[in-house]
Amino acid sequence: MSEELEIFLEDCDDQLQMMENALVDMQNSGATEDSIGAIFRAAHTIKGSAGMFGFDNIVAFTHIVENLFEHIREGTIEVTPDMVDLFLLCKDHIDKLIAVLTDEEELDDAQKSVGADLIKKLTGYMSSSETQEEEIQETESTEEVVDISDEIKNITDFTIYKVEKLQNLFLKKLEVNDEFILDMKLIEKIDIVGIQLLLSLVKSAHVLNKKVEFINIPEDIKREIKICHCDFALGITDE
Repeated sequence: MSEELEIFLEDCDDQLQMMENALVDMQNSGATEDSIGAIFRAAHTIKGSAGMFGFDNIVAFTHIVENLFEHIREGTIEVTPDMVDLFLLCKDHIDKLIAVLTDEEELDDAQKSVGADLIKKLTGYMSSSETQEEEIQETESTEEVVDISDEIKNITDFTIYKVEKLQNLFLKKLEVNDEFILDMKLIEKIDIVGIQLLLSLVKSAHVLNKKVEFINIPEDIKREIKICHCDFALGITDE
């Protein structure tokens, strides 16, 4: 095991312990700004660290937890006792995902079922909020073409400098769309980190039982992807 991976595991243990402590505080004393913030930061930190190692299952799941807490921080969703119990189960699931991936094992069917059930419950809370209802009404179609320029102004490249912002956008889109068609006609630059972002998007879609398709890929961008031998994994053909 590399030193970097050992540091990742130690940090995740610390973050999960802080998450558990904050959730126990919620059970005993109710939700506070401090406890909500602590859980949000823990989920965000684990997601970011996991992304650096390409642990896409962890990234996809913790993003949903983080996104629900973002709604809670904004005051659009109120914490309930049942929700706290759900978050404790999510903490245990994240712990399991970390153990499985770092041991280079496969997630068994039972654990996959647990994850799917937790995701359904987490997104259920978000879809019940007024804000999420408006988002769903705007994206009722199961197929949506997303123009990058409409979502993040002035973004024309998939590079290391843009990855985190793009990743958050894409994962949010996956939460409310069964099929996500990414229009790449405006993309002018891509690097290996950007290509890894696309691969991560495909894997995250698989975890969430969603579908991703890339269209209108400029020829020079397509060549860069082929050089990395990632065209097949991304479903890119010459047709």
